[in-house]
Amino acid sequence: VRRGGGELANADAVAAEQAVGATVGVGRVTASGRAVQGVAISVAGRATSTISASDGRYALTITRSSRRDRVTLLARRVGYVEFGRQFSFRL
Repeated sequence: VRRGGGELANADAVAAEQAVGATVGVGRVTASGRAVQGVAISVAGRATSTISASDGRYALTITRSSRRDRVTLLARRVGYVEFGRQFSFRL
């Protein structure tokens, strides 16, 4: 997500913490190196979502549709351009 040259991004790659049929994605949303609170993080095409905390961090449980899954995480906030990134998961 961009604003004034800044980009909201997953500063940390999605970390896979494997649960039964799910993966927990964690990261931190930043713009111009500063944490951004209140960013809606969601998985495209799925009902899974969360909001970034005051330090920009978030954790999102992603239910896998198969042993191998590819998802797109979306970051949205009013005043910024939407940001998306694809990730692949394997058991």
